[in-house]
Amino acid sequence: MNVIQSLIATGTIALVSLSFLPVALSETVNPTAITGEPGQVRAERPASFQPGRNRVVFQSEGEQMVGNLYLPTSYKSGDKVPVIVVTGAWTTVKEQMPAVYAQRLADRGFAAFTFDFRYWGESGGAPRQYESPAAKVQDIKNAVTFLKTLPVIDSDRLGGLGICASAGYMAQAVAEDSNFKSFATVAAWLHDGQDLRRDRHKLEA
Repeated sequence: MNVIQSLIATGTIALVSLSFLPVALSETVNPTAITGEPGQVRAERPASFQPGRNRVVFQSEGEQMVGNLYLPTSYKSGDKVPVIVVTGAWTTVKEQMPAVYAQRLADRGFAAFTFDFRYWGESGGAPRQYESPAAKVQDIKNAVTFLKTLPVIDSDRLGGLGICASAGYMAQAVAEDSNFKSFATVAAWLHDGQDLRRDRHKLEA
């Protein structure tokens, strides 16, 4: 966990243009479905993984989810890499804030996983742009279930990085899912019911 925090502090504070990030897309999927928790997570994975960004599809609570798995440039077939699930601010999608952090982590030898929550981006679910903390927490846990099926992932070294508003969602997922071995936040907004009620009263005054 200290290593992740150090990397975040030293390597992910610069803003970069996503158009200049190295990308290696691997979108050919194996038609064989992979089953996680019965009735919950079914997924398709690329036929082969490559260094850079690999697009994947999985399911969470019956909805199709789209994510990107970033692998370090040093990745070679047969490697098992520690992975960090990266979630961004309230309304961002996987190509925005999470992608910047994920690429920086991949540059330093980690696998990093970003995905669109249900109701957002390329993932399914209706109504669109619906903010559901409970759904987001469950999506994170289902993403972890999916990651553990991938041959490139060292499931004994799986961490979570929550940024801004999603830090609270990630914290809850980590507390409820023993698959997580580490947890870090950046600019965390940890929702507190009492503070939110107090802020609302100030606005109404």
